[in-house]
Amino acid sequence: MFAAVVVTVFAVAALFGWMMFRAGNSADRAARDPRYRRRQLILIAMVYTVFLVYGITQIAFDSLHTIDLVGLIIPILFVWYFWRAASRTKIPPQ
Repeated sequence: MFAAVVVTVFAVAALFGWMMFRAGNSADRAARDPRYRRRQLILIAMVYTVFLVYGITQIAFDSLHTIDLVGLIIPILFVWYFWRAASRTKIPPQ
């Protein structure tokens, strides 16, 4: 039992370490490469857009109440912010 706990903690720590390493490399690349930064911003905006469409369809087909539209204000602001940031990212000519 003790060995299983130790191995599990080690595996989870290794997974989190790998994830942090990948996040650091991604942030470093985004700082250097404006095309990569724009792709990341557009990807995040698209993910929020998909969930917005899903929420609106749930409200349209009466699975949720119309008061739940108030909860869609924050994702709408996120989508607007990410699309705006992506459109303002300057790409140098090749």
